[in-house]
Amino acid sequence: MNKKLFGLIIVAALTLFLLTTFAVWMGLLLGEKLYEPIETSYTEYLNTTCLVNQMNLTSTSCCSKSCSQCRECDRSLYPSCYNTTFLDVVFLNQSSSPCCDSSKCCKNCCETCKNCWWTGKYQQCSSYECNCRCCSSVSSNLCTYECNPCWKIHITFSYSTTQNETFSQYEYFTCSSQTCVDEKTSNYAVNNTVVCYYSPINQYPSLYRSYSETTTTKDTYKFGIMYTFVALFIISLVGLIITIIVLLVNCLRNVRYSNPVFNAGQNELRSNESTQ
Repeated sequence: MNKKLFGLIIVAALTLFLLTTFAVWMGLLLGEKLYEPIETSYTEYLNTTCLVNQMNLTSTSCCSKSCSQCRECDRSLYPSCYNTTFLDVVFLNQSSSPCCDSSKCCKNCCETCKNCWWTGKYQQCSSYECNCRCCSSVSSNLCTYECNPCWKIHITFSYSTTQNETFSQYEYFTCSSQTCVDEKTSNYAVNNTVVCYYSPINQYPSLYRSYSETTTTKDTYKFGIMYTFVALFIISLVGLIITIIVLLVNCLRNVRYSNPVFNAGQNELRSNESTQ
């Protein structure tokens, strides 16, 4: 057998073998099973009575930042809204002060595009905004950082189940007025009983009615990706078989023509034909 053709067979076989191996492994890798939610159930919290075990009241400052719609801020006059020194001063003084925020787009300018389609013999079109860009902006938007006195009320409460198990929880309220403080400290004084809610799943209480979320999953597969790579594997395998058959036929043909007996017979046949 011709060494060159034999080498071509080996190279072709190895190449197609690597392609098929790659297709199989990629199909397995990308098509591996996933856990997808198929059902989500919600269990509402149940009513119960909780005992207030502890309450702490602390005074602090509650701060917020409000910005103009679009007004350039002079950085030579006002500090950055993210300057820690500035924020600390406003917080301690419980005051308000202008500051410079980041850039802001004030207006978007858009083109009007059309989307048309045919319904029978008639063409219908709809318009929509497209190719939008910011056509008006400020490099630093003017804002106001404001801190006002407020209070945080920290409460620890608990309830006991029918199995004599006790579950505790911690929550807090934020009050910005003395009226709010008086109301909360009166309602949640130590040893007071208050209406609360607990989850049937984990038993922990809450001062707010809520629900528990439970998600059921199932094993799913990316069948589309797996089928794609299976198809690639089959195509590669068919190509491998065809290539090997073609190369083998060429090899056998070359062996036949290079055989001395076959060549002598062919030469004798040609001489007989010429003699006649």
